Amino acid sequence: MIGNKPQVCLCVRPGIEPVAGIDYADLLEFRVDLSPDKGIRFLDGELEKLSTHGKPIILTNRSRKEGGEFDGSEKERVTLMESLLDYVNYIDVELSTEDHLRDGIIKKAQDRGIKSIVSFHDFRETPSGAWIESVLEKELALGDIAKVAFKVNNPGDILSLYQVCLRMGEGGKRIIAIPMGSPLGRIVGVLFNVPVFYSGDIAPGQLSSKQTKELLDLHTK
Repeated sequence: MIGNKPQVCLCVRPGIEPVAGIDYADLLEFRVDLSPDKGIRFLDGELEKLSTHGKPIILTNRSRKEGGEFDGSEKERVTLMESLLDYVNYIDVELSTEDHLRDGIIKKAQDRGIKSIVSFHDFRETPSGAWIESVLEKELALGDIAKVAFKVNNPGDILSLYQVCLRMGEGGKRIIAIPMGSPLGRIVGVLFNVPVFYSGDIAPGQLSSKQTKELLDLHTK
């Protein structure tokens, strides 16, 4: 489970076996939106197989407006996630999701003992620190973990993002920050108490789980 030690999360595309780099991962993100088959039977079977690795699973069904590939309605997207809660430990639901759908799946997850990650993504730019802070405040009020991912266009963007997260993470609040487009910028998050580092080949700047694990290990030695 997500704790104080930096952990590697491997993003998994359903239907692809074997899962490359799984031995280096602490967590697995199951990307429903990237599945070639959106049928419940297929997805449930894929999750059951993934659960045999004994690693916590994050369930994600990313909308197109936040960089995913799900083409259905918001209701279809969230309802599909609700049908796949049996094998997961976390859900990732976007802050921008319609309020009643977002709050509904968070409540259903909570009733099952499943933690919620409330996320926001911007693939164009990194906004001001005050804007990032306002997003994190909203996320922390709704879920267990807040997550923000922004496209960084210069070193100042990376510093601005992590400064806000360091300040807002005081008191044990769990915040995942991702400077998209900068592989080393992602790893620098270990200096700012970022608890989870996403790996794979799905988002801009992601390193492999092996590379991510080796770089994090250098910091903890």
